Amino acid sequence: MSAFRRSYAAETGALEDALTAGDFDTALACDRRRQGLLRAAIAEMPENDMELKQFLADAEAHNVEMITRLEDGLTRGRRALSQSQKAVKAYTR
Repeated sequence: MSAFRRSYAAETGALEDALTAGDFDTALACDRRRQGLLRAAIAEMPENDMELKQFLADAEAHNVEMITRLEDGLTRGRRALSQSQKAVKAYTR
């Protein structure tokens, strides 16, 4: 379990770094590795492993936070691009 947690945490950290840097290829690769780790852990999980179930619930909440931050960043980027395009159009008229 602790090896799984360390690996998952390392991949999550790498994923967040890649997203922050805008390196979406690396982010996708990290996410695929995280998915593989999760699948393996779930496949091997005893029914009554409350510690792993709690870890998975915490990981889900963290994923929601990452997705929200990414969506917010994309929205800000789209707005900034739109404003820049409007400024260029106004300038070139």
